[in-house]
Amino acid sequence: MLDTLGREFRDYQICSLPESSPEKPMEEQWLQLKKLTDECGAPLLQHLPTFMLNVLSIPHSNAACERIFSLVRRNRTDFRASMSVQTLENLTVLKQSCQSGGCCFNRITDPSLLKSCKEATMVGLSGKGQ
Repeated sequence: MLDTLGREFRDYQICSLPESSPEKPMEEQWLQLKKLTDECGAPLLQHLPTFMLNVLSIPHSNAACERIFSLVRRNRTDFRASMSVQTLENLTVLKQSCQSGGCCFNRITDPSLLKSCKEATMVGLSGKGQ
């Protein structure tokens, strides 16, 4: 596989490729190179664009992971130690979507879920659930 990548990289360096604009994102440029074919119709660069797209997907920092760890640490406190993993996951996803601009008040909720939540609240408040 490394030999194939090395060969394709050498071909990439010496062959004449279509001009690309600097404003175009790199992933689009590599996707365009993946579509190039030789005179016989075979892909010119078969593995190199896929490899480069994988390289471009590697995050340049771990700040996003650290943000999620902090969010989980703020949600799972001593008072909420018995919270299930599923509830913690749902809460984290909901808070992440609110931080990225998709606020929870715009979220469309299934009416049957709302009904069951309302019933559970009424049972809890009436004391019959104990």
